[in-house]
Amino acid sequence: MSWRLSKVPHYKDLDDLPIYNFYKIRETEDMQYMCQSGYNPKYSAILKKKWNVISETYINEHAFQGVAKVFYKQKQLALKEIDYIISGDRFKLNYVERVKKELENLYKRGGEKDDSLYKIASVLNKMGYSVDVKRTSCTEFFTYVDLIKEDGN
Repeated sequence: MSWRLSKVPHYKDLDDLPIYNFYKIRETEDMQYMCQSGYNPKYSAILKKKWNVISETYINEHAFQGVAKVFYKQKQLALKEIDYIISGDRFKLNYVERVKKELENLYKRGGEKDDSLYKIASVLNKMGYSVDVKRTSCTEFFTYVDLIKEDGN
């Protein structure tokens, strides 16, 4: 596989894949965005395998954080419900309802489509980060977004 893929100039990982291409592949599943130049459809199956590796890396390094928050809130909800059941204190239902709302909000955010790439890039540029969506790598872009998330917490 790699000897055939070496004939095609392609992006190898999140470090060199531009964020624009990443979004385009996620939207369209068109493997031409995996190529740096000279896309040939006969290599699309090989490029798809490479995309799957890149996509899995993204999930493990960036998307999993959202899933972890959901798991944490689910655990928190279960503990609050158990606390209410054991104590019988109706006041604790307020905590249960609050955690349920927080969990619903996490589900809603997870189910929505990603914010526009250009909106995010615009915000990053206004905050002093240099982002050109067609040149900035996924790793660099997600690092900026993670830094902003940390500042917001």
